[in-house]
Amino acid sequence: MRILIGLLAAMSVALAFVLQQLELYIAAGLLVLAVLLSWIIPAMRGRTAKNKLQSDLADEPGEDLESLGILSIKAVEPSVTRPQESPQHASETEFEPATDNGPEHEPEPPPKPVNGVAMGGLPDAYDANVLVPILEGIRAALGAHAVCVLRQSEDTYKVLGTAGQSFAKRAGDKFQAPVPLLSAERTFAIRNVVEDIPPRSLGYSYTAGSVRRIAVAPVGATPLILLADTKYEQGFTNPRTPELFNQCTGILRILFYEEDPQRPRHEIIADEMAMARAMKNDLALAIVVLRNSEHVSELGTGVIAQAETQLKERLQLVEPESRVVMFGELMFGVFLNGRRAGIQDWYKKLKESLEGEDGLLSSGIIVGVALLSDQHVDADSFRKAAKDALVSAYQQDVGAVISEPAD
Repeated sequence: MRILIGLLAAMSVALAFVLQQLELYIAAGLLVLAVLLSWIIPAMRGRTAKNKLQSDLADEPGEDLESLGILSIKAVEPSVTRPQESPQHASETEFEPATDNGPEHEPEPPPKPVNGVAMGGLPDAYDANVLVPILEGIRAALGAHAVCVLRQSEDTYKVLGTAGQSFAKRAGDKFQAPVPLLSAERTFAIRNVVEDIPPRSLGYSYTAGSVRRIAVAPVGATPLILLADTKYEQGFTNPRTPELFNQCTGILRILFYEEDPQRPRHEIIADEMAMARAMKNDLALAIVVLRNSEHVSELGTGVIAQAETQLKERLQLVEPESRVVMFGELMFGVFLNGRRAGIQDWYKKLKESLEGEDGLLSSGIIVGVALLSDQHVDADSFRKAAKDALVSAYQQDVGAVISEPAD
């Protein structure tokens, strides 16, 4: 999430310099605040668990990799290069005009501004202190009258969070839209009110009659929708609006993150590679398996599922900021900060957290790590480097092998 928020903040600053708009400077400031909060809040909530895990660990100066059971190998430079994978941007879709001949009736606006977040719809690690600045930043960056996040269930929409003036119903309120806000293709679009969509479908707003255009897009594969509106006939005409909106939905997709178990893993790896390179961050991919995975596999699906749950929870506990993704049966991919010292510290904590186990995790783990470099031209080459390191760890009977870039 911090990466995507940072991208949006950087984009807002760049656009501010180009367009000389005060609102974009404000947006960048709010998004920087959101980045800081997204660091502070999860760290505070994870501090108790991490302190408990680390209480018996003492960092010994001068400790080398071999003492921890880690070997370092040089990766074989790929002989065939392919273009780097990158996430596709959503394209604009035309909508069929909706007819609405009935009179519009608008309730009186509330006497006070209404902003808020439905806390039940947020992951435990986040709250209004994170979401509201993000929505305010999105509103300023787009030059929108109002922005809201909605959860869709057929023709019913629930307001999760809002940013704007006295425009929006309270978080948690629901409304029905006779004409869907999104098309069946669920892609980004800018829609003209009355011509494309009737005001009575804009049930999130107390002032739907003043809205002239809306920009709307799904938040990834979730049932969430990001919607921004404007009171101007020519609103959202900046040619970069679709790109900026796509970045905004990317931020919210991470905030409301739920890993899609059916999503191809090469797409996830490509996303992480693209974000790391865009932010010039180090990235490591660690593939982790149980040392006795073959034995556990023979115990049936119930035991396998239990072992996988325990291992994933342990990986997430050791480094709450990492992204943990199932790569196969009893196998997980962990995306980490790619600095060598950080990987060594992560492995040490993971190894020592498993010491003394007498259950399904008692045999320990085997790890293969790849450090992202220019030699990894796509997701497949990056994953192969990590898998080759894992095979080397098996063959040499060590705890972990790090595959470093070839000279």
